[in-house]
Amino acid sequence: GNIGTSACILTFRAAACSGHEVNGNQYEQVSKQRHLKLLAESYVRAKARNVSSCPSFVFYLRQSPEAAAMTYIEKHLDEGESIVRVGRFHWLWYARAWAALILFGWLIVGLIYFIYEMIRLITTEFAVTDRRLVKKTGFIAANVDQMSLEAIEGASMRQGIIGRIFGFGNLDIEGRGEGEVDFPIMAAPAKFLKAVNEARSTAERAAVDRLADDLGRR
Repeated sequence: GNIGTSACILTFRAAACSGHEVNGNQYEQVSKQRHLKLLAESYVRAKARNVSSCPSFVFYLRQSPEAAAMTYIEKHLDEGESIVRVGRFHWLWYARAWAALILFGWLIVGLIYFIYEMIRLITTEFAVTDRRLVKKTGFIAANVDQMSLEAIEGASMRQGIIGRIFGFGNLDIEGRGEGEVDFPIMAAPAKFLKAVNEARSTAERAAVDRLADDLGRR
């Protein structure tokens, strides 16, 4: 999770400053508890060697792009809830923003478009958990659309020729009544839809098992 990732990178930074070598295998394989212990040991060594003289000893939380994008959703998971799949934007959308900056950055409109698009890409989150679908948009104000897996009735996926070639498309999930979650154009929409269907099937089987257990106790 975020804590484990942050602890790993923080430990790596601290150990590098204190003279404690951490190779790539250690960085990837050592458990979170080991990293925390190593962090404490490294901190003591760094203090003894004068931390202020070591610019690499920086206490900051660095996460992968995917983990950082999911911060809001991860913070608002219910107890026992877990994320099944995280949706993401296609790299072409980032390339489009950078192209606008490079080609039209000398114009105020190009700079404004780049800033707006990057904020939208970074702050938009969407995922399927083992209980619901969640989509969050907004930078300062958060707008959240969600739907329980049990409420899903159908889905609509659209991919044009370019979308099929590069692997992006639209995905809309329909729920009971007028409920609907419209996801932004995403990368690998078929895989996201597959994760939704599998999570839905798992939730339905779990509900049937609970009902069978309740009937068995009576």
